[in-house]
Amino acid sequence: MQRELLRTYLRYVSAFILTALSVTLGNFLDGVIVGQLLGPDSVAAVGTVIPVIQAFFTVVLLFAGGGGMLIGVALGEKRRNRANGVFTTAVAVMALLSLFGVVIGLVSPGLVGGLICPNAALLNLSTSYLRWVLIFVPFYIGEEALQTFVAVDGEPRLVTVSIIADTIVNVFMSVMLIKFFGLGVAGAAIGTAIGHGFACLLLVVLHWFRKCSEPRLEFSVFRSFSVSTLGSVLSQGAPLAIASCCLTVLVFSANRIILGSFGNDGMFIFTVAMNVIFIYNLFLSGTVETLQSLGAIEKGKGGPGFRDVVNFTYKLLGASTSVICIVIWICPGMITSLFGGDDRPELFDATNSALRLFAPSFILFCLIYVHMIVCKLEGRSALALFISFALSLTVIPVLWTFAHFAPSYVWWSYLVAYLVEIIILIVIETASKSISNK
Repeated sequence: MQRELLRTYLRYVSAFILTALSVTLGNFLDGVIVGQLLGPDSVAAVGTVIPVIQAFFTVVLLFAGGGGMLIGVALGEKRRNRANGVFTTAVAVMALLSLFGVVIGLVSPGLVGGLICPNAALLNLSTSYLRWVLIFVPFYIGEEALQTFVAVDGEPRLVTVSIIADTIVNVFMSVMLIKFFGLGVAGAAIGTAIGHGFACLLLVVLHWFRKCSEPRLEFSVFRSFSVSTLGSVLSQGAPLAIASCCLTVLVFSANRIILGSFGNDGMFIFTVAMNVIFIYNLFLSGTVETLQSLGAIEKGKGGPGFRDVVNFTYKLLGASTSVICIVIWICPGMITSLFGGDDRPELFDATNSALRLFAPSFILFCLIYVHMIVCKLEGRSALALFISFALSLTVIPVLWTFAHFAPSYVWWSYLVAYLVEIIILIVIETASKSISNK
């Protein structure tokens, strides 16, 4: 990799990793605060809402993720009008979609609550948290989308600043609303939403209302809605959104399987494990955002820069996630204790054993996910689409099989499923190269 490109890559990835660090701390500390102040059942209840939050993220990936890559290519080709058209279309559609979540949160959160939480003992806690997540869905979607657009528009460090502010406000408000106002899990949801809203405000004000010599992405309500532009955004973001949608289905299905087979304790273990993936997300998010932004720009320019970005991304992600895995293997009990799972020895030991199995499986998940992004940027849409489906849906039958026929080995499910996926991908790639050589 050329020195100038390496410096640019490190500038992007360091900003995105700092952003992800703040996001990770916010999400992780949310779980810790709930566990320490409200107990394991509340942690489990919050875990049941993860599929809904993942659904929000799917919307962001479809429109902001796909739009961000198109904007990056357009800016690399110096087609700012094209970039502005994509930006306007993506923002308008996401704003309309977020209104549906608000209506459901105001009118009937219990309907969704009954779908995501079949456990009667957790239903009230789950619905209480879910109500405020739905009401504030514009902040959830808005923050993630604005991060993508601001970063590809040349200010990844501003994204970092906004997320750090989000984390500080989130933690402060959650503690205040839970401990001093007695709002329980609803206080955690409201505190998180306030943090997201504050971050949205910072991004808009500091990026679009601050004087700058460089032109910015422009949103115009007078710009005609372009069906072709929307189609391009959907096409570009489809693999990312499908992967996220499948992950939503996976978490939803896993929640029901685990609650049905292992009850509240199983749900607690699974929720702690899902919080641990936020640690891996430090480098997954950082490298993926860099690949989507800088990789798309280099792709638009042509030349060897794109391949250099891809190769460095694989190396950085593999090394960083391996270090995280080793740390979790050495001290899983520290994580379990943070979530309030050390009061009962049997729950403590079971959670520690599960974390040691989830740790290497998340490495495989991260590498497969990045490979999907690379395939999409390289124009191998069919393989990217296959990975989008396989990344999560492979886990469901494996998890169900273990839960029903070998319950004592249920936490091996993710590791086994991702190993199967990697073997399949190796076979496909090998066959593809063999055919192309002929």
